[in-house]
Amino acid sequence: MQKLKTVLIIIPYSHIYPPLNGGMQRCFHILHQLSLHFNVTALVFQKPQEFKKAFINYPSLKDVRFIYISNSEYPKSSNAVIKRLFKAIKYRGIKKTFFDPADSNFLFYYKSLKEILLSNSYDFAVLENLSSLKAASIIRKYQKKIKVIYDAHNFDTELAFNDYRKGLISRKIFSSIQKQEELLYKQVDAIWVCSEREKILYAKANQNRLHITVVPNGVEIGPLHNEAISKNTNPVLLFVGSMNYPPNTEGLSWFIEECWPMLIKQYPKLILNIVGSGEMPLALTNKIELHKSIIFFGRVEMIEDYYNKATCVIVPILTGSGTRLKVLEAMAMGVPVVSTPKGAEGIDYTESKHILIGANPKELVEHVILLLLNKLARKNISRSARNNLKMKYDWIVIGNNLAKSLY
Repeated sequence: MQKLKTVLIIIPYSHIYPPLNGGMQRCFHILHQLSLHFNVTALVFQKPQEFKKAFINYPSLKDVRFIYISNSEYPKSSNAVIKRLFKAIKYRGIKKTFFDPADSNFLFYYKSLKEILLSNSYDFAVLENLSSLKAASIIRKYQKKIKVIYDAHNFDTELAFNDYRKGLISRKIFSSIQKQEELLYKQVDAIWVCSEREKILYAKANQNRLHITVVPNGVEIGPLHNEAISKNTNPVLLFVGSMNYPPNTEGLSWFIEECWPMLIKQYPKLILNIVGSGEMPLALTNKIELHKSIIFFGRVEMIEDYYNKATCVIVPILTGSGTRLKVLEAMAMGVPVVSTPKGAEGIDYTESKHILIGANPKELVEHVILLLLNKLARKNISRSARNNLKMKYDWIVIGNNLAKSLY
């Protein structure tokens, strides 16, 4: 029997199970798929006992060696200046640099990471999040033969440019992110990206000097039991997405302002349910409060209940990068999706067969109305989308392909 290869994965987030957003879902499912094929050590910021609930549905996670990182290395002072100075001095001492900005996550896990690398041998190190690239030089210092892989959730230069253009970040911060992604070929051996589009963007940024593998975002495909696609129930639209992710709130705000008045003019009883964790911007809250037919539920325990009552899901995204997990999730639940082109970006689909795409408010409204009127269209799109998912976006399929690429 072939000896299992060993993988060290660094996930610098305080909560990945249960996953609360798309980024957490990707982290969790990649961790799970790696645990099915490799001996895995996971350096995490969430207490290992909190993963125990996942063991029932994901038993291979029992074999993962979880290393929990806390923030106990900070000095006990409540003075922010002292903490900042401590962080800067310690970080620059470890990295032997006076130019990079200090990263608190790196400080928290540096000691544990060093101990792990000195006492174990790994074939691969997987780094989640752009800030975790700080660990690459330390990993190489202690393990010369290791292959370092960066899992890119987005093309962050694109997101940063949009934020810079809106005045949300400085040019210095944008340039720093851009430089990081242009120099990836010097820091890692390979990267995983969510789509072919991002593969092209990263290849261009690194002048084709970087090994890039498409590892798409996936979904778990359970039994189909959506009520609204087969019954003439009261029409309900659904939007799902984190409220602290600007492309979500920007797109939702645009939909309410540009599309919703046209829809409720024809369907006065139409309801829009909004589900998502995080604090909603005040401007969007004020827009929602103008409409009794729009209901914000915040974070919910059973998202399936909301999909089950939805006639269709809307994905009115205008900016951003990556693959929208909310599209795949809706398709897996058997709910037809109406999206902007940007909202469906990164997904391999056939328009009108797997999803309806509207490039402007008029087209979006027409597609929603088609689904509200036509039960057969809802059923056909739902069935075709799920079949497409089973072939390309089932996490098991993705995990098998990922394992083959590493052996």
